[in-house]
Amino acid sequence: MTALPLIHQLHRHLRWADARIQAALTATDEAPAQARREYAHVLGAEETWLARLEGRPARTAVWPDPREVSLEDLARRLHHGWAVYLEELEEEQLGVTIAYTTTAGREFS
Repeated sequence: MTALPLIHQLHRHLRWADARIQAALTATDEAPAQARREYAHVLGAEETWLARLEGRPARTAVWPDPREVSLEDLARRLHHGWAVYLEELEEEQLGVTIAYTTTAGREFS
């Protein structure tokens, strides 16, 4: 298997895992605040990396406040964004170095 189909498979797994987490968090009205906070961070990190790959500013904080943002809507937007990005991605692009600046202002590639 080449790398690109594996990346698509990992994205399908991510969507599955996010759906499981959302189901667990919405199964009760009193989902632990810490669990919602951590899941919000996972989604924030997904958006941060998608933004870096697309060469644009992130649209969501790395630690979004789950009381102020719908995690379900954020996940839906992210899944769509990743699907579009991956659909356009070609195998040759996998070796490209991405330069980015962390939220702390440190530069990496």
